[in-house]
Amino acid sequence: MTRYYTRVCNFYYGAKSKNLVEKTKSAIIGFYPVYPAKSGSAVVSYSFFKCYPGEKRLFQILDYKIKINKKNISSEVILFKHSFFKLLILPILIIKIFNYLKNSSKPILIIEGASWIGFSYIVFKIIKLLIPKVIRVYRGQSIEYEIRKKNSGFLISNLTKYLENIIVNSIDVFTAVSNLEKKKILKYYNKKVDIFPNAVLLNKIKKISKKIFPSKFVLYAGSYDYPPNKEAIDILIKKIMPKVIENDDRIKLVLTGGPKVYQNKNFVINLGVIQKNTLIDLYRSCICLSVPIFEAYGSRIKIIEALMLGTVVLSTTKGIEGLDYNKRSSTPIVSNNISEFSKVILKVSKNKKFKKSAIKDKKIYVKKYGMKNQTKIFYYKLLRKLI
Repeated sequence: MTRYYTRVCNFYYGAKSKNLVEKTKSAIIGFYPVYPAKSGSAVVSYSFFKCYPGEKRLFQILDYKIKINKKNISSEVILFKHSFFKLLILPILIIKIFNYLKNSSKPILIIEGASWIGFSYIVFKIIKLLIPKVIRVYRGQSIEYEIRKKNSGFLISNLTKYLENIIVNSIDVFTAVSNLEKKKILKYYNKKVDIFPNAVLLNKIKKISKKIFPSKFVLYAGSYDYPPNKEAIDILIKKIMPKVIENDDRIKLVLTGGPKVYQNKNFVINLGVIQKNTLIDLYRSCICLSVPIFEAYGSRIKIIEALMLGTVVLSTTKGIEGLDYNKRSSTPIVSNNISEFSKVILKVSKNKKFKKSAIKDKKIYVKKYGMKNQTKIFYYKLLRKLI
């Protein structure tokens, strides 16, 4: 892959870019578990790390102990899952990042924006003082201020806005996941930023031989511990699925992501945390992915993966917010009327045109949201900062 990037960059930028890819050394930071990927943010970050060219190392903070036999992944384990313990571990993390980048002629520091912006501010500030020539990049997965405004107190939300403003206007590259978020950043911080959409790398995985799910089912993927997911799952179980099974009691609801809630419901199958190949098989086999979400930030990885795999998607406007999709196609189906969801599920289960349409359109979404393609575009822009 490195040779491929070198050839392409030489073509685009001429003699100045000769051997530039080989000279770069990039530290990619996640203040949360990136590998093994167990969340939407982790899937995006690890997909990016895998597709990113040149010499690289992933630095991550884990809240559990696990043996990782990968030389290009450095992990720090905190005692408890809390922001205070992340702050305590930051000095060690910064020292390791500095030692990795200090002798590079073209050092690049990339922070994955799926944690509190304060951590990013501290690391950016100190590494810039220690290595003045470092190129600093923030890959946003959402607008941090909006999350804190909704879920934190006055002090934290305003501190977040203050720090996010500094980062947006001081570092070399700041990215947003969609045109919608790009406009919001311009409104909040008076700065035009680049777009790097939430994207994923879906490897080809063979269909699993023994199914652990029913023949007809609706899918929802996401941890019940995350408030927007909790609200969506409650809506599915209390308002949508009862109307579905009144008309067809063969249809079940399959949940993934844990913890295993609502196991006492006879129409619910909660698989908890599952392997990626099983999740992909669920996407391919379900009637539809149903996403009745009314609170969300950035763009939903579950929907991106589903569209790329040819899954019929049923979502609210908020759920699919920020994604560029074909509004004239039979799918995704977008509605804010929850009472309509059950009718749509029954309709999709009986009419094959929705699945055929989803399969037809999946190549479009692979091109738009495939991480390999998006990383190439991003890397071309990043090289301009180095030439």
